Amino acid sequence: MVSGVTYRNPAVLAKMAVTVDHISGGRLDFGLGAGWHEAEHRGYGIEFPSAGTRGAMVAEALTPVKKLWA
Repeated sequence: MVSGVTYRNPAVLAKMAVTVDHISGGRLDFGLGAGWHEAEHRGYGIEFPSAGTRGAMVAEALTPVKKLWA
């Protein structure tokens, strides 16, 4: 599974991933994507930016994730 960048704060997601990684004995594969399902976003009341904006959000989100894991 891959988490869409529009759903969660990247720092919170990184901390959640570390917890799952520890609980699972290091078996977590982390996936962060741009999101694609506009209807799901509408259903949750979450803004659905353009594809270019979502791509930039992924690049931006990886910075704090990498820093928290370093």
